[in-house]
Formats: sequence, structure tokens, C-alpha cells
Amino acid sequence: MCTNIFINKGGYHVEARSMDFPINMGTELLMGFVGQKNTSNPVVDAEQIPAGQLTSWTNKYGYVGRGAFNTAVVMDGMNTEGLSISILYLPGSEYAPFKSADKRPVLSALEIGTFFLSQAKTVKEARQLLDAHQIVAWAIEGAPGMFIKNVPVHYSVRDKTGDSMVIEFIKGEVKIYHSAGNVMTNAPAYDWQLNYAKQYSSIDVSAEKPNEAMAQFVPQYNELYGDALRPAVLNFMGIPGDYSPSSRFAKCTVLLDNLYAPNSSAEAVYQASIILNSAVVPYTPGNSPKTKITTTTLWCVIKDLDNSVMRFLDLAFFQADQKILPMSVENGYKPLDLKSVNFNAVPDEFASKTIATNTRKDIKVVDVTQVPGF
Repeated sequence: MCTNIFINKGGYHVEARSMDFPINMGTELLMGFVGQKNTSNPVVDAEQIPAGQLTSWTNKYGYVGRGAFNTAVVMDGMNTEGLSISILYLPGSEYAPFKSADKRPVLSALEIGTFFLSQAKTVKEARQLLDAHQIVAWAIEGAPGMFIKNVPVHYSVRDKTGDSMVIEFIKGEVKIYHSAGNVMTNAPAYDWQLNYAKQYSSIDVSAEKPNEAMAQFVPQYNELYGDALRPAVLNFMGIPGDYSPSSRFAKCTVLLDNLYAPNSSAEAVYQASIILNSAVVPYTPGNSPKTKITTTTLWCVIKDLDNSVMRFLDLAFFQADQKILPMSVENGYKPLDLKSVNFNAVPDEFASKTIATNTRKDIKVVDVTQVPGF
């Protein structure tokens, strides 16, 4: 689970996302610096891929993001040029195996976001990079010597021009939605979510009469609407309120469609935080083996693409026994201004945070279905 939204009105471009997961995912601060060198590390099919065909690159742009599993792979980030990526969970994703007949440079599906941040200024440039590479299956090191394959994800890519792209991996093919909308959640796939959200397109906060399309779904709709002191608020009746991916997608779509255009970056950030708050998932531990491992919102991030500022909010961490360790909510979002970072000088703590091909032979690769919490 996760929610991604984009304030893309009034000339302002602010993206926000939540990370919802049943293990501590994407909690490490990552920074990429100009001049750092990387080489793709797909792990899956590694023996079949010629070393010379693996993508190698040198960072052109600096970036900041959240990482996971002590790797250099960014789960959510932004670069100095105003390009942003977000990785979200998408059950049912299916990655392509390596194809020897395809002579394009090889890049694992998990690495494309980090690759984009280091190489592209815009979504258009990112799309060109994507088309120029063979995207293959991947595995990530979940514990020393143990790699996890088939973790299902999809991508949202956005930039400060307002352009967006969604990337999914469906039946072994890369599916691209360019000029995409301003919301992404999880399963089903993106095209299904877009069609589902259309069912709520009649909701209009500025309407001056009851919404007949929604009245049939809300008990005593006309009675509630007739007694309303604030009809504008009641115009939202019928909006989904549960935490399923489809309901979060539809609710955020309705809210974004009904927002006024912000008059400042501060207003755009405010709007992003309010909408994202409506999709934050509470911790609700279950009692049975099937529901014991639960999902909650671990952290949120708001990215001001115009001004190169990221804001982080940590909400919770899981302890080893799946008990929740709440974070302090008193300090709110903590800003990090990318303009204040010298991305031409690599600090020691980030010097080794690059992607490198695994050369060890004594590794074990397991399917994601064998790992509790995924």
C-alpha cells in the first residue's frame, strides 16, 4: 500500500506520498552525488547477462531520497533539477527475463528510479532513457547473502513542468502511461484505477443542488443535504472513505479535482499535506495468522519540485515482534533544502552508497512469497 498525489495547479508543482507497509521500509536517508559511478545489479539472470551489457553510469545530478535494505536504491526521491520518483507496491507485477536478442543496455526494474534521478531533468528525458534500455527482473538483498525476487512495484515519475509518467510491469512487459494523472496508489493496475475514479466525477464542491448520482449511495442523503449549514462540505458526500487502494485513489482524485489553484508554494504544500493526511492508514493489529502482519503508514514525504525542498515526516516503526514504535508527532515535517547541499563533494557516509554488480557466488535467491511481511 501507499498513496502518491501531485498538486499541479496555479503554476505550482508539489508531490506528496505515504509509505504504508508491514515492515520498516524505506527509512534510510540516501543522497547521490555528482560523479559517483554505478553499475546495474539485477541478480536475477545474472549469469546470462554479459558484463559488458550491464548499464553503467556516472551521476550527472545530485539527489535526495529514502532507501531500503541498506542499498543505494531510492524508494522515493527528488533531484536538483526538480525530477521526482516514487516506488509503490503493485501486486501482480511481472518482470521480464533477460533476452539475449535484445542488445540494449540492461537495467533492473528496481534501479530505474535511481537511474532517472541521476541522469534526467524531466519526465520526457526519463522516458527516452527508459526506451533505450532493456528492463529486466531483479532481486534485492533482504539479509546478508539472501536476496528477494519478484517484489511487485510500479513507479510514478513527475517533474516541475507538471509532466507525469506511470510505469508498470504487466505480464512481463513494461507498460508506460505518459502525461499521466495526479494520483497513484496500488492494485489493481493504473488503467483500472482511472476508470474506477470516474464513478465519482459528479462530486463538485461548488454545486448548488443535491448530487443525484451520489444520493443513491448515501443513506438519507436528501435529509442530510437539506439540513446542511455548509452545503459546500456536504457536496463531498459519497466520496470513498476506506483505506483500500481503489478508495484512496478515488478520494484523492476527487479532492484534487475540487481544490482551488494555490496562490503560493506554501499553499500548495498545505494542500498536499491535507490530502495525504486523508489517506494515512492507522495501525490495526490482527489476531489471526492471516491478519497478524498488518500495514500502517510509516512515513510521509512532501516534495516541492519548484523550490527543491523535501519534507519528511516519520510516523511509526515496527519492532521485531510487530509491535508499533510510534514516532514523535510534535515536530511535524522536517525540511531538507537540496540547494543547501554541495552535491559535488561526497561525504564519507555516502561514498559507498552506489549500485554495484554482485560478484558473490554464495548467495540465496528466494521468492517474495516466502518472506513474511511482503
